Amino acid sequence: MRAKGSKAGTRFPLQTDRNASGVAAGVRNQYADHPEGAPGWYRDHGATYRNPHAAAVSATVQHAVDRWPELFTPPGRILDFCCGSGEVTRALIEVGIDTRQIDATDPFTGDAFTMSCPGRVVMATWSFADVEQGIAQGHRWKTIICSYAFHLCERSRLAGVCAQLAAVTDHLVILTPHKRPELRESWGFQLAEELRDPTLRIRLRRYDRCP
Repeated sequence: MRAKGSKAGTRFPLQTDRNASGVAAGVRNQYADHPEGAPGWYRDHGATYRNPHAAAVSATVQHAVDRWPELFTPPGRILDFCCGSGEVTRALIEVGIDTRQIDATDPFTGDAFTMSCPGRVVMATWSFADVEQGIAQGHRWKTIICSYAFHLCERSRLAGVCAQLAAVTDHLVILTPHKRPELRESWGFQLAEELRDPTLRIRLRRYDRCP
């Protein structure tokens, strides 16, 4: 089931830095070179991490708010899940979302987030494993948005993580440079719409909680 009037795979052009892809490839190579992969790399470098796709993330978040305003307007809170250095939070604030409406979590980049978003701190340092084990229960958000991180979730944990998130939110918005992750309705979310920028290879997906 897709959002009325939408078409999965619709393209949207972004006016952003086209040189970021080379920098991002360098980061991915560093993941591969680290003995513990991406989690180990972020553990070691999280305090100084900066997303090389920050401009694309900002433009994509603004596009999401324009296209689906009902996901971001009060009442209801927004979670910047795996917040990195705060690209999503800053973009939401720039388009007028009240900073008091936004929470942020990340297991590795709390210092980087605070440096980039003065006066803000992460509410929790949850990993995918923590979420799979139910640590988010007792919280509630209208929308959870995850940028350039969900594709790093281990396949073995993906179903459990999605099921836990579906219990605490109505909408999940994912920004990803890959086709991954591909979520199944049996995990709690149905794809409402997918948009993509073909040059930057960034995909914007809206999932709604299954009824």
